[in-house]
Amino acid sequence: MKHKLYAFWEHDIPPYVLGGEVTEIKSNGRVCVKGFTGYSFLPLQILPLEEGRAKQKEIDLALKNYKNTIKKAEEELRSHTKQLSLKYTLTEIGHEHVNDFLKECSAKRKEILDAGIDTACQTSLPTKADILRELNDGENIDDSGEYDSDWAVTDNTDEDFAYVKCRLAYGIDYR
Repeated sequence: MKHKLYAFWEHDIPPYVLGGEVTEIKSNGRVCVKGFTGYSFLPLQILPLEEGRAKQKEIDLALKNYKNTIKKAEEELRSHTKQLSLKYTLTEIGHEHVNDFLKECSAKRKEILDAGIDTACQTSLPTKADILRELNDGENIDDSGEYDSDWAVTDNTDEDFAYVKCRLAYGIDYR
């Protein structure tokens, strides 16, 4: 071929077209494309090579945006449906107790860090979601339904000072 060309043809999944540099145009109008040895395609459009590559970059960017949008939508949908599958939820009193516990964790961490006793480079403070995850996984719940868990607030987990205890009672704090 005298001039280098770029062809696009239909595809059944996003971005609904594929493209590539044309290596041959057959007598029936189908094209052979680099990277697709043994296949020929009925082109939607054939462009000069550089114009085709520029259009391909636009399509690739649109596909990336599409995938990011789909991913965000799936995450949002999962967060809504996950709430429906929770076995346990916090009561109003439970929300207050957990909020108090989280404040206590922050205060204890600040006290330890201000005193220079420990670091908190590798330890995240617990969240309500963390506590609910443990509850719903059945972790740290005894036979009477009391949730009793020690949460690390600093890195040195070999020391008792690095922990804050969270206790919740079934029927009062969660149900």
